[in-house]
Amino acid sequence: FSAIGYLVAAALQKEKDIPIGILSLNMGDTTVFTWIDEVTLGENKRLKYILDNYYEEIKKFKTEKEYDDYFNQQLPLLYQFYGLLDEGVRLGLSLEDAHRRAFEKVPNPYLPMGPKNQNRPCGLFDTMVKRVIPYQAKAILYYQGENDKLNFEVYKEAMDAFTLSWRKAFKSELPIIITQIAGYEYVEADPLAVSYLRREQAKFLNIEEQKYVITAADCGERYDIHPHDKNEVARRFVGVLNEFVYHTGCNSLSPMYDSHQLIGDKLVIRVKNNQLPLKHTDKNCRFTVITKTGKVKEVKIYQLLDQEIVVLLEEEIVELRYAFNNYPEMFIYTENDLPLLPFQIKFQ
Repeated sequence: FSAIGYLVAAALQKEKDIPIGILSLNMGDTTVFTWIDEVTLGENKRLKYILDNYYEEIKKFKTEKEYDDYFNQQLPLLYQFYGLLDEGVRLGLSLEDAHRRAFEKVPNPYLPMGPKNQNRPCGLFDTMVKRVIPYQAKAILYYQGENDKLNFEVYKEAMDAFTLSWRKAFKSELPIIITQIAGYEYVEADPLAVSYLRREQAKFLNIEEQKYVITAADCGERYDIHPHDKNEVARRFVGVLNEFVYHTGCNSLSPMYDSHQLIGDKLVIRVKNNQLPLKHTDKNCRFTVITKTGKVKEVKIYQLLDQEIVVLLEEEIVELRYAFNNYPEMFIYTENDLPLLPFQIKFQ
């Protein structure tokens, strides 16, 4: 069951003194494509390749029995792999070493793609979402993305298809609140892959279309993909629900990058979506920059204003990053303790 879902409902029930129901649709280790209906996915020209690839995969098996036999062969290996991974962590190994140890003992723990694979396109929409249609709902809270770090180029498009799919199914323009995924090392991934995914998640925000974004990027655990601090993530969901669904409260969204201007050696960065003044949690907070000569350096914040950040540059740069890595260090917050969303500025 969703711990965050429960905490959100409990907080709302306490605040509003009304019954709050939860329809909990949970499955770990999924991609966004399994939560979209087949018609919507197939009609999207940029996403149709997901279905095409699936049908090509299942052609590898001549009969249903051949697929079932291979699936039943691999399933125990998958359980064994995760058991070895947990055992390695308990033995004190780093996550990277625990993965390496598990792969040495179980080189191929993967389930074949097909009708029994939880990540088959549209699979969870068919087996989970359809079961709760057409129940009435107030909003959709969505926490997913870890498995799509390599699909970041189409993730925003996929979330738009997700929105179309669910709203069409429920016959309602339901508000949808998604979460930027929590910080975690992701030792097997490119250092920027998750940052690119969070960037695409941030693009989902569109208040006029009732599409909202909160972040869990600062709530993660370096070596545990499941963040321990569920309460803070729930608090952020509740803030957005109060402001945009129950129409009480304000400034529930995290500030995010809006624009920048270079004035001499000063870079002025402007933020939007939250009108409260910015503050920093570390006086030595720094941005990462890449200079024109290719050096990676850190620069200190020169000045922090209500809605602006001023950075003093000692040399010409081609890129500036804030909290733009898999496990980000975040140090700029609003007065109501909402973090500035990670961002990247490229100057060339």
